[in-house]
Amino acid sequence: MQAERATIRDEIDLIVDSGVLGRSPIYARLLHYLATATSERRVASEVDIATDVFGKGGDFDSNQDSSVRVYVHNLRQRLDRFYEQNTGSGNRISIPKGEYRLHVGTPDSLDLERVRKQPSKRTRPYLWLAVAILALGNFVLLGIIFTSDDSEKARLAQTPLWQPILQADRPLLVVVGDYFIFGELDSYGRVSRMVREFNVNSPEDLSVFKDLQSSQTNQYMNLDLSYLPQSAAFALNDVLSVVHTQSKQVNVIPASKLRTSDLKSNDVLYVGYLSGLGILEPYVFAASQLQRGTTYDELLNPDSGRIYLSNAGIPGRRTYQDFAFLASFAGPGTDNHVLVAAGTRDAGLMFAAEALSSEETLHELANRKRRHPPVHNGGYEALYRVVGSDRTSLDANLVHDGTLDVKEIWAQQH
Repeated sequence: MQAERATIRDEIDLIVDSGVLGRSPIYARLLHYLATATSERRVASEVDIATDVFGKGGDFDSNQDSSVRVYVHNLRQRLDRFYEQNTGSGNRISIPKGEYRLHVGTPDSLDLERVRKQPSKRTRPYLWLAVAILALGNFVLLGIIFTSDDSEKARLAQTPLWQPILQADRPLLVVVGDYFIFGELDSYGRVSRMVREFNVNSPEDLSVFKDLQSSQTNQYMNLDLSYLPQSAAFALNDVLSVVHTQSKQVNVIPASKLRTSDLKSNDVLYVGYLSGLGILEPYVFAASQLQRGTTYDELLNPDSGRIYLSNAGIPGRRTYQDFAFLASFAGPGTDNHVLVAAGTRDAGLMFAAEALSSEETLHELANRKRRHPPVHNGGYEALYRVVGSDRTSLDANLVHDGTLDVKEIWAQQH
């Protein structure tokens, strides 16, 4: 019994340390709770978990509140993801479907220190690259060369959405949607707080903003800082797993540092919110059948009258509707291309990245594109309705797709 508890405890430490559970402490707390119940030879009920892990009251009704089932479902997926990436340990912890307990596989032999210090060849450190990008604060250009013999991901690189930006010798510019923030000063000239103003997205915008606040001109300071949504790290993890299969120079920059001249000399991959597109936004929607609504949570199709509205930001919702947007089109340079993976919010963004790392989804989109009337040098766009919970995509279905006339996209630059 003691040996089994120690094995479970050590395995859980590996899982938590890997980062696969994300930043939220809830998944680690849930995993430890199920481990304790398993060690004590008892099966936790949904009410037990709701009360002990989530702090729900005595009025908890599983028929009205599905949060326990959603979190257990997500935890099961994250455990599967951990063991897909880490094969060095003979142990495997899983959650049987329909049950609230852990199943622990017993290895023939186990060397936990070896597992900790020597990750398997399948372990991919791209999430840590993404987290490092997030942690930079003051962004710098990252130049990377990726190579790999991962045959599954290499096949994705040959699909119609990926192939144009991965097969050429041009450098690939990965642009991550970020948000400009600046400092507010107190009466002593010290930074008292950080400010995110919706219409201030660059130092130039800040200068205009300060001019409009003429009576408070000295109240704000450019700190050369920006931030990213946390989902951007996980989205980068998915897309970079495909990029790294090619011998391709990759430069990673925030959207706030992107310049129009970059669009001519690089292939471009955008990853982020629709609201973070920056200078890419007018080009992305120039030939699109979709338009932005009154906010970035809303997309409109004027021809069909359809409205696609994300309600991910409404407090109190256990599940919500979000949207994932994909687009691929030729760039303004000599045979370069642009690929966009965007979301209205976190769940949409993460599904957009998942779609680009799914062979089934990419082949489905390729087949759909072939059914549309051909357009000279045509691009392609697709929109998915995503069901999300706790910043995670649970389900998605295609609600719009169409070809793009590239001549309309770049005509506006003249």
